[in-house]
Amino acid sequence: MPRKPPGKTVRRSLARKPAKRAAKSGAPSALLHSPTWRTMGAGGGAPKGAGPGGVSRCSGIVVEPQQQTQWCWAAVSDSVSHYYDPGSPWTQCTIVNAELNQTTCCTDGSSAGCNQPWYLDLALTRVGRLQSVIADTLPFATLQALTSANNPPCVRQGWTGGGGHFLAVACCFQFRALGPTGSSASGSSNRVSVSDPWYGDSIVDYATLVSGYQGTGTWTHSYLTQP
Repeated sequence: MPRKPPGKTVRRSLARKPAKRAAKSGAPSALLHSPTWRTMGAGGGAPKGAGPGGVSRCSGIVVEPQQQTQWCWAAVSDSVSHYYDPGSPWTQCTIVNAELNQTTCCTDGSSAGCNQPWYLDLALTRVGRLQSVIADTLPFATLQALTSANNPPCVRQGWTGGGGHFLAVACCFQFRALGPTGSSASGSSNRVSVSDPWYGDSIVDYATLVSGYQGTGTWTHSYLTQP
């Protein structure tokens, strides 16, 4: 059973495996691919070469799937390590061995001693990629600045029923609605592309990442990374 979140402290932010859901509420909306949406940028148009909807800020990080049900923290820290250094010697299981003082997690990762929740700040420190931890959300503008600078931030989601989950923010999108003939229409949207070791990659509204991710998640902690 999930544990209660340990409170809003900088170091005590465990994650546990989220429950499987039949549908991923973080799946990209059809609006993203609609021609009536475009990036808000210089001149109001999408950047040259941008994909559907137009990328505003993007670091390109991809978080690998977690190899055990409790290893979101290991998957995120390992992926951050390889993002900055493709030749990094770290793997999920070697991070788990080091952090949990184990020796068998690369051969028996599902064992009770290995398949455990842990602290992302400690794992990122272990691989040398933690800059700082903030026990709060980050403004959308800060996410844009970090992803544009190729320093992807990581996020802890706390579940309503207890426990939590880690993921990384890969890209930021900023849209405005257009009328059928290209005229301005009311409405705009800030969205983020998240790379999640359990649910996979998806695009969600920034407001949903703050509260309502995968239905019951709330953004509790932010982890700034560094080269």
